[in-house]
Amino acid sequence: LPAVLFLYFACLAPVVAFGGLTSALTNGAMGVVEFLISAGVNGALYALICGQPLTFIGPTGLTLAFTTALYGFCVQVGVPFLGMYSWVGVWTALILFSMSIANIPDVIKYCTRFTDDIFNSLIALNFVYEASRSLLAGFNNSGADKTRPFMATTLALGTFILGRSLSEFRRSRYLRRSVRNFLADFGPSAAM
Repeated sequence: LPAVLFLYFACLAPVVAFGGLTSALTNGAMGVVEFLISAGVNGALYALICGQPLTFIGPTGLTLAFTTALYGFCVQVGVPFLGMYSWVGVWTALILFSMSIANIPDVIKYCTRFTDDIFNSLIALNFVYEASRSLLAGFNNSGADKTRPFMATTLALGTFILGRSLSEFRRSRYLRRSVRNFLADFGPSAAM
């Protein structure tokens, strides 16, 4: 049961989070509903066709960054965003199909763990920067009443501290081992 619930939240949390961010950054052109349908349909098709039912398909920080940049480009040049997004998807599929036929994925053996860690660090740093920028913008735009920005900061820090504390609770001496494991497994989900 813990593994099933963990995968459920691992699949659902990024879809909802990135869908909400995408909705805000694209002025509602795409949002949570589109991300939910896309992740559900593509995840089911991938599991059926590829024979790997435990692989979950969902948006990532790169998807959000690319979608935001593409939306900005479309607004700047006056091109409809959803049409451009569709054509980018079609061309990407064709390019990936051609690369798989040419066996180009073999090049991945030259990528080291260092490359992966640097890339993940860049994404994490970007998310911390964006969250901090958003919290600071609340203070700059709120005028004299700072109640909302202080509440947002309190909720953000409280969620982080609670999730971090619960996920490290496994090594604690308090409570029984089964309770500690349960709290550690569901710490981030419970904090959200």
